[in-house]
Amino acid sequence: MKNYGISVTLFFLLTTMGCQTPRGQNIAAREILAVNLSFNLETGEIKYTLPEDALVRLRIGLKDGGPLLRNLVDWEKREKGEHEEIWDKKDEDGRVDFGNRTDFMVVLACLPLNAKERNLNSGTIKGFRKSPRLNIAFAQGTEKNDKGIPILQGVVPVRISLDEKDQWIIETKYEVGIYIDNIFLMEDEEGSNPFTYQLNTKGFNEGEHIITVNLIGYNGEIGTETILVQVKK
Repeated sequence: MKNYGISVTLFFLLTTMGCQTPRGQNIAAREILAVNLSFNLETGEIKYTLPEDALVRLRIGLKDGGPLLRNLVDWEKREKGEHEEIWDKKDEDGRVDFGNRTDFMVVLACLPLNAKERNLNSGTIKGFRKSPRLNIAFAQGTEKNDKGIPILQGVVPVRISLDEKDQWIIETKYEVGIYIDNIFLMEDEEGSNPFTYQLNTKGFNEGEHIITVNLIGYNGEIGTETILVQVKK
């Protein structure tokens, strides 16, 4: 088995939550702290132990300002005790394999099952709804190679749209961030649906590239989508 090393950052945000009462008083909620946290980079195993039943969110991204790659567990119930989540090192839809990288960032958040303790709008943990789904598309008739990968040439409009069931995030507002080969390209702090970006491929090397889009809600929800493209000169 290939040894990828252990240069992985683990950020486990397990925090006390708080909310504002009508009189402006702050009410602190109970903490849920997982223990025995570990991430095996070779196997993709993420292990942790819960002291009680909880709702769990587990995100995987890249360090140093890189994109969110995967919402592995998205506010799903996990019972008290030991848990093991397996990441296949791929993006949300399994299109791109990131298995050759070692700079992953893992973020684990846990909330109480009791709605009164978790439906709070302040504190370190943000984003209490499930992550919005989005789609990356190109102009109709865009040529594809024999692997079904879109072929891009010159200036290409990249259309980013929300799934119909996730239109709620428009009201809360969101940002759109675009990464090329996991390097930040641009952001728009006032995202719209659909959102179109004119991608100029002139400065790209010919061959395959990765486009990742992060949609970041002002309340903390983050949607992610990754697609492979082929640049042709």
